[in-house]
Amino acid sequence: MLSQGLEAELVYPKDVRVSDLESSARDTYDLTHGLRGIRDTADRSGDGRLKSDAARWIAAAEALRDDILTSLERERGRDA
Repeated sequence: MLSQGLEAELVYPKDVRVSDLESSARDTYDLTHGLRGIRDTADRSGDGRLKSDAARWIAAAEALRDDILTSLERERGRDA
């Protein structure tokens, strides 16, 4: 449980600015795109375990991206 708290602190530092969040959102989008490539390759090769793992990783990356975008909207609202 301690590691989850540390991860949250690293992902959501209080002094994150809009440009940092935009960069994080782009990086997470790129990660998700790469993971989809892994999933598709695993699907074509018939590797069910890797396909399943990749699907979980994609879901986690998408959830992270959604959280980043929510934080970005909040941060932009503060700057307005």
